Amino acid sequence: MASDCTYMLTFTSSPVIDTTFHPQTGERIFAPFRFSAFVPVNLPIVAGMLGSGSSMVAVAFWQWMNQTYNVCVNHANRNASNELSMKELGTAYFVACGSSVGLALGLGQVVKKAVNLPSFARTLIQSGVPFLAVAGAGVLNVGLMRGNEMTEGIMVQDKYGADVAKSTKAGTNAVQEVAISRVVTSGAVLAAPPILLAGINRMSWYMKRPSLKTPVNLAVIGVCLWGALPLAIGVFPQNSCLPVAAVEPSFTGRLDSKGDPLTHVYFNKGL
Repeated sequence: MASDCTYMLTFTSSPVIDTTFHPQTGERIFAPFRFSAFVPVNLPIVAGMLGSGSSMVAVAFWQWMNQTYNVCVNHANRNASNELSMKELGTAYFVACGSSVGLALGLGQVVKKAVNLPSFARTLIQSGVPFLAVAGAGVLNVGLMRGNEMTEGIMVQDKYGADVAKSTKAGTNAVQEVAISRVVTSGAVLAAPPILLAGINRMSWYMKRPSLKTPVNLAVIGVCLWGALPLAIGVFPQNSCLPVAAVEPSFTGRLDSKGDPLTHVYFNKGL
């Protein structure tokens, strides 16, 4: 299968072009919603989520900000085989924001009641609340924003780039892989920094220099963001392929655009 998947390179442009211009529509992606802007845009958002503390207003605000940005990124980097109506887009947005805020506030209340835990353990658990809220809402966000790819299918191509037909199996595969990549990203940028910072906060040199708190926090979050993005995207390439046996039976026995037996189908998974 690996050798057949290399054919994707024959009809796709470079990753830099595909992340600047949508590979299906050819439209220029608004700069803040490109993945090249992921780190600088997310840095203040992640810092805000991790620094919200016990303020319900701050928690709700930063979760709303994060999901608003996620909706924009998911829509800008979607598979464009099926377009969402404004009603579907609005529903996805409000459900994603509501679930994220609700999870964060609900989990925060659970942590507050755990009064018997040591302070170090409470800090780690409290810091994990943003990750659980973002990861849960992020998966829901992707499912809502791109759910029609699973029900209506997405257009797949042969190895020469010619359209074959729509496949719901390919659509489901694309949505699942994007959802997993979002969890990987959330884990790296929301679960890792609190663990690292909890250890740094106990170091004597750091405790004697309170002025370092903000720059150290931002540096740790920034490093985790820079490391998480290529990891999450690299887990599942934007341009994917599946063997014909993994999609609908109707693809079996088809010929590609050159008249040869169709063995694999190719598609833009989106990011």
